[in-house]
Amino acid sequence: MIALLFLLAQATPAEEGVITAGMAHLGTPYGPSAEKGLLDCSGLVTIAIRDTGLTIRRITTRRAFLEWERLPEPRRGGIPMFTHNGKTPAHMGVWLDAGIRMIHASSSKGVIISSVNKYYWLPRYMVTLKMPLEIW
Repeated sequence: MIALLFLLAQATPAEEGVITAGMAHLGTPYGPSAEKGLLDCSGLVTIAIRDTGLTIRRITTRRAFLEWERLPEPRRGGIPMFTHNGKTPAHMGVWLDAGIRMIHASSSKGVIISSVNKYYWLPRYMVTLKMPLEIW
């Protein structure tokens, strides 16, 4: 249902850069250390932002959830947040199709593109965040 409602939402040029940078990491194995060639979900978002030439300290899913602006709807380039327990954020990625597909770091497959219309992700969706790119 999310996917059908938000097909027209557009990304900013900065967000398009983050999408392109994130796509360059497809296939990177999952893990907590970018220095060792591994990426977890928040590491992917951090490194994709850095790859565009912007300066950002390493973010965490929880910090982004608490500090970044919430968007009224999913949009391309936004940061979807997901929960495992219905209360706290546990996973993030970057929207490719405004509520349909995201690039993210899967603990079992590394950096991949996933459909959010699948039985696993859709019920866990919490909110879409706006990357504060304009202030960096």
